[in-house]
Amino acid sequence: MSILTAETGIRTCKDFGVGTAQVLRNLHKIIMILAVSLLIPLQTVLAENQFQQGINYFDNADYARAYSFLRELEPEFRSNAGFQYYYGLSLYMTDDARQAVDVMQRAVELDRNNAEYHYGRVLTESLILFNVF
Repeated sequence: MSILTAETGIRTCKDFGVGTAQVLRNLHKIIMILAVSLLIPLQTVLAENQFQQGINYFDNADYARAYSFLRELEPEFRSNAGFQYYYGLSLYMTDDARQAVDVMQRAVELDRNNAEYHYGRVLTESLILFNVF
């Protein structure tokens, strides 16, 4: 492997005290880092699209499908209050109020200023208190 420079002409890896195999290994590492850094935003976009699809199912009263979609995404969106809210609602609508309370509480903890999240938590807690579930 060689490098062309303006002042010295062609220089080889040996001139730099580096073997061709070492240069290729480093080049491979650089290519892998670039490939991974390009995939991460793509994965995020795909997950966001799936999250939106779960919301669409919920909005169309397909609660079981919404729950199924959101359950798969939950680890990735654990720190997203909006996601936790919709996930909690889907749990509530699929008759799992006890778990819905925990998820709604997480949404409130992530965004204490959102009244809708507080309402969702209180609603699910009330249903358990009054033995609706």
